[in-house]
Amino acid sequence: MSGTPSSWHESVDSIQRVLQTSNFIDPHFTAEHVRKELSKYELYALTDEGERTIRDSFRSKIESVGGAGPFIEQLRSLYELFGGESTSAEKRAIAGSALLYFILSTDIIPDYAFPFGYLDDAIAVQLVLDRLAEMPE
Repeated sequence: MSGTPSSWHESVDSIQRVLQTSNFIDPHFTAEHVRKELSKYELYALTDEGERTIRDSFRSKIESVGGAGPFIEQLRSLYELFGGESTSAEKRAIAGSALLYFILSTDIIPDYAFPFGYLDDAIAVQLVLDRLAEMPE
């Protein structure tokens, strides 16, 4: 799902068309819904409870989805960034929001709606990676 903004939007549009034909998920799903959820998780990621949730649950959640592939590697990179000593609070909050979105079961598309269940998680990761890429180092 990486690439130019137009290819990203084309991917989201394709996903939305597939989701609209599915009986498992909300047909009004949009990337904007994911953005709103991520913004809620940013503040939580900086709390002691949010940090503990990430540290205690990340590895087991990765194992539960098979633990391989580009999406998983992106999550691992975000986990490393989140735990980095030199990572700013803003970057920690942004990275943590994607990790919490992945870990917590309040997804827009339920994880059990296989194979679509992790699409919103993948979109969340891509949105976060795009935001981080736009930030100065």
